[in-house]
Amino acid sequence: HKVETVTIADDHSRALVSEPTASMTYWRSFSDGLHSHIGRRFAVATITCSSFLALLITIIQLTVDFRTEKNYQLDALTKIEASILPGLAESLWLLDTYLIDRQLVGIAQIDGVNSVEIIGAHKPFRFDNETAPATHRVDLPILRRSEGEPEELGRLVVSSNHAHIWNKLLARAA
Repeated sequence: HKVETVTIADDHSRALVSEPTASMTYWRSFSDGLHSHIGRRFAVATITCSSFLALLITIIQLTVDFRTEKNYQLDALTKIEASILPGLAESLWLLDTYLIDRQLVGIAQIDGVNSVEIIGAHKPFRFDNETAPATHRVDLPILRRSEGEPEELGRLVVSSNHAHIWNKLLARAA
């Protein structure tokens, strides 16, 4: 084997001293180890195991992140019932089309919402946000209390998908 050396000039005796560097010694011992059968097997096994573990941990992390983001989206959709439906019921009762349209546009701004529509009312209302196929659908009755009895004015249907979650996770991973 050829040994690489570094030449150092000694200022006191004007002699040149040649010594192998630490990194050269390391790479020479590493390459010597790869010439043996056990060394090659160990190197291949180490690289294979570390690659497998890195891939497995990445898949687990992406799965956990996807489920977390999906739960955030589903929570946002279920909060519609408590926060938006009472106002929407009053707007429908008064037939305030401008306010109804604004409320549907607001619901459509929730991440992943494809479309929002009111069915069963005197006039149909619909707002489409995306063309991707819906994977989740929330169907909520729009109720208004009149003389103590709930009266159904229509149904709010919110369709959503989870494609934006994958896109967000892939962008975060890149």
